Amino acid sequence: AWGQRSAVDRAHVLFAFRELLLAHQDELAAIISHEHGKVLADAAGEPRLVSGDHPLLAEARAIGIELGG
Repeated sequence: AWGQRSAVDRAHVLFAFRELLLAHQDELAAIISHEHGKVLADAAGEPRLVSGDHPLLAEARAIGIELGG
């Protein structure tokens, strides 16, 4: 379970998730635009916003771990 993982292990998972968000941001923007009716330019900012400001990533930063992020 998530709560049983060490802080370092959780940070690795979160930064890997961040990298996936960034790697697929164009695809995600197209999906967001289609499903929510947003203009593509507006939808394109959402994966970047989440990848940089997600509360779980803040947890990783709070423990002083920067793994390529």
